[in-house]
Amino acid sequence: MTYGGHRIRCGVTDLALRVLEPKLDLTTGRVRLDALDAHRAFIERMASAKFDRKMWERDDITILVRDADINSSEAANG
Repeated sequence: MTYGGHRIRCGVTDLALRVLEPKLDLTTGRVRLDALDAHRAFIERMASAKFDRKMWERDDITILVRDADINSSEAANG
């Protein structure tokens, strides 16, 4: 993500990917990347929403999408 010419580091946890792909075996990097690519638009929306709410990690330079973010989004959307 970029904001005002600055790069914002974003990530997604394995648990978040498991929420999106419950039956997926995330033991290899290639499978993780495939899952990320399959859900990229949703994950990017979640990261952007966390950025807008200033929900940074402790390092103050990273936005991390977690399983709780996805679960709360799904609950809000029914």
